[in-house]
Amino acid sequence: PAKLSDLWPSSQIFLCGLMDFTRFSFPAFREISPEDRHSLIKQNFQLIESLDGSYRAHHNFPIDDSVMASYITFVSEDSIINFLEEESPIETCKEELVQKFRKQIRRTANVAKESILKSEPLD
Repeated sequence: PAKLSDLWPSSQIFLCGLMDFTRFSFPAFREISPEDRHSLIKQNFQLIESLDGSYRAHHNFPIDDSVMASYITFVSEDSIINFLEEESPIETCKEELVQKFRKQIRRTANVAKESILKSEPLD
């Protein structure tokens, strides 16, 4: 399960991998300046992470409430407390945050997994 401190490093790994993937996979993308490639990916990074996370959650956790918190980490309703356990500026409202997080997981996990299931991915 993820910890809050895992999100930044794993997102950076995913960002670097995505930069390499697009550069090597799409010839037209190589023609764009490095600065513009970086800007384009960063502006769409949250969407890309959401799509990737939805697919991975469906593939790895098809029947439970676990969702991908980042490229290599996951979180579920049961692990939210541990996810937020480390020192954090949000300490004063942790219980409210946990409740909101649980509600969001229920909403996003169900919707995303249903959408992925409808698309019937092959792998």
